[in-house]
This record gives sequence, C-alpha cells and structure tokens, in this order.
Amino acid sequence: MKKVKVGIIGLGRSGMNIHAKAFLKMTDKFEIVAVADKQFADRAAELKAKTGCAVYTELTDLIKDKNVEYVINATPSFLHRDVTIKAMEACKFVTVEKPIAANVEDADAMISAAKKLGKTFSVFQNLRWDEEISKLKNIMASGRIGEVYLIRKHTGVYQRRDDWQAMKKFGGGATNNTLVHHIDQSLFMTGFDVKRTASMLLKLVTSGDAEDFSKILVIGNKISIDLEVSTASAFSFPRWVIFGKYGTIMVEGAGNEITIKTKYLDPSKLRMLTKAEDIKPFSDGTYPSDKIEWKEDVDKFVNDWGASHVRYHEAAYDWIVNGKEVPVNPEETRLVLDLIEKSKKENGF
Repeated sequence: MKKVKVGIIGLGRSGMNIHAKAFLKMTDKFEIVAVADKQFADRAAELKAKTGCAVYTELTDLIKDKNVEYVINATPSFLHRDVTIKAMEACKFVTVEKPIAANVEDADAMISAAKKLGKTFSVFQNLRWDEEISKLKNIMASGRIGEVYLIRKHTGVYQRRDDWQAMKKFGGGATNNTLVHHIDQSLFMTGFDVKRTASMLLKLVTSGDAEDFSKILVIGNKISIDLEVSTASAFSFPRWVIFGKYGTIMVEGAGNEITIKTKYLDPSKLRMLTKAEDIKPFSDGTYPSDKIEWKEDVDKFVNDWGASHVRYHEAAYDWIVNGKEVPVNPEETRLVLDLIEKSKKENGF
C-alpha cells in the first residue's frame, strides 16, 4: 500500500493534537516526513523522535521539501491563504484548517489560485465525519420524522478565553472556532440551502476583543436552522433538536457520551381531518385532538472525538491516491465563511 508523505505546518492544538495524532494511528497509509513551527521546538522534537521527520522553523522550507506530498496547513486563520497557495504552487495536495480563511476575499483568492493551477484543496471540516452526524443524517433520510422543517444546535460552556482565539486580529472568536462547525454540519445535512440569515454576536467574558457568544439563523427554502454558541452559559442544553412533520430528534450528552432520542408517529394511523366549513365550535366545547401512538427510539453511544479526524484523512487518502473527490469542497466552506463574515459585519465584529 502506498504511503502518502505528509508535512505539517503548525504544531499547535490542531497540528499536534489532531492531525499528527491521527497520522500516527494511520501509519499504513501516511508517513509524517516533515514538520514546521517556530514556537514549539519541543513538539517538533517529539515528532522527530517518533517518525524521523525533518524539522523546519520556516514553513517555506517545508513547502520546498520535495519529499512532502501532502501539506497540512494548521496555521492561524490569517495565514491560511498564503500558505495554501504557496503549497499548491509547489504541487502539493493541501488540507487547510477551518475556517477556510480569515475572510471571503482570502477564500476567493485561494479558490481562484487552485483553478489557475488546475488543482484543488480541501478544508478540515472533520465533524462531517462524526458518528453523531452520520446517525442524524440516516434518521432524517429514513423518513421516520417526516419532512424536516427546523434544526436547532446549541453549545454552551463557561470559558473565559485569554489565548489567540480571543483576538479578532488572529481570526479568533466563537464563530470562527466553533459555530463554523455547526453551520457546516447543518448545511451538509440539508444540502447547503440558504435564502437569508440573521445573527447576533456579543463579547461577554473573554479577555480579548472577539465575540464569545454567537447566534445565527439560516433560512432556506424549506428548512430553518437555528445555531448558537455561548461561552458564558452555566447550563448545557440539548446538543441538537431536529423537528420533522411527524416527529422530533433530540440529542443529549456531555463529552463523548451521546444519546439520540427519536420520537415519531405513523401518519397512516391518524384520524382523517375535516375542513371547517363555518365558525361553529365543536358541539361538546372541546378542541380538536388526536390520539397519537408515539414510537420512541433511543440510541446511546460513545462519539469518539478522534475518529472523525481519522475518517477525514481516510477520505483524503482516497483523494490523493485513488483519484476520488476532494473530501470537502472549498466552495461549500466559502459559503459558510460568507455567512460568518456577514454576521460579523452586522454585529460590529
């Protein structure tokens, strides 16, 4: 089996704890041959000890390394454009961290450069490969809850950030860091159907100037999507609530222990409705009602946080080696970023 030779640029939380960790689980398909980072010499040394990889302090040296086939761009958002374009110009396959770029202008430059070079690149929206999302898509596709008309997603913690993610100049904030996943997952499940949006962003408890409360409402042709991230919440709420014509899905859980509850009815067993021909109430003074035989399915499972990282790179392997489709289409994530950028402009961020 061919091993794809990987170079990781940036050994922060994502580069080290997500990508490198995933590749070390996939040594039959990937080999880390180079890393580049100016800050984390200890992490670079650790990976060199494990893999024998080359270590660079300048990212351009890694990009020039002819031994590298696949570049992971795990730099901060404001560097995504230049690093991705340089790597593509060096004929590398590229996965760039989410969000695709710091702004839509940068994303457009990346997509335009890829087209001119006759290449493409992928964006690390790994949570599309979460078991939770796979299960939700399957339930929705099964028709159990009927036509879906509303999706709600909430993430709430109490966390006062004082790292780079708290600063606008570095592309930080709850929207870029967390809500980007919620938007992508929701649109992925509903076919990227967007007509209009509304939003609210606030800075509450962070030390920086970026938002730590982010809410966006996405209205499509048939589905409304209500998404919210708060880092100033003392309580947690259901992770997902998905409403259909004949039932509802509710997802609960903290950490990786997840419970999906699906409550639904059989529409063929409902009474036949009559049309109101006049304004008279029912003769006995009651309101219209149905005797509903509800069915309920409960699925408890452990949603392995690291599994989506591996599944994403398995898809990337098929893209690089077997000529399959790019794991995540940059145009889709450009749409996600456009929604984010509009929400920030609307709210002064």
